[in-house]
Amino acid sequence: MSSALFETRFFIYFFASPDPSTHRQLLELMRKYDTRLVSAISLFEIYKLSLEREGKETAETRISRIRNEFDVVPVDDSIAVRGAQLKHAVKVRHNEDMPMADSLIGATSVLRKAVCITDSPHLEKISQVKCRWIQALGFRPEEGSHNF
Repeated sequence: MSSALFETRFFIYFFASPDPSTHRQLLELMRKYDTRLVSAISLFEIYKLSLEREGKETAETRISRIRNEFDVVPVDDSIAVRGAQLKHAVKVRHNEDMPMADSLIGATSVLRKAVCITDSPHLEKISQVKCRWIQALGFRPEEGSHNF
């Protein structure tokens, strides 16, 4: 059974793109995996961005849509500890301070043995995370794409 963890940037592309072809390709990518996971951290990020830019109704609709298609993985003690270990390893190897959210998402991917669907440069620095790059599929958000 194939398993994938869809990181925040996947949803940014999905909700920001006005192009039907992009939506179709993202849906096809999504459906390639039997088990579709999303970290509770990504739910936080999508809800926060949507709430700030488009209001509560849009934020609620997007989160509901994600919950219907994905299994939400909460941050538990195992993910917290592994996230701290990964964050520290990136600091030692790359002399870079990885954002906490990315280290927790990376830990979720590692512990769940799921490929991570993302284009985050931070997650690329975690050798244990197997990434499938959205950019490799030709997706490039325009400037300001975080404004769904």
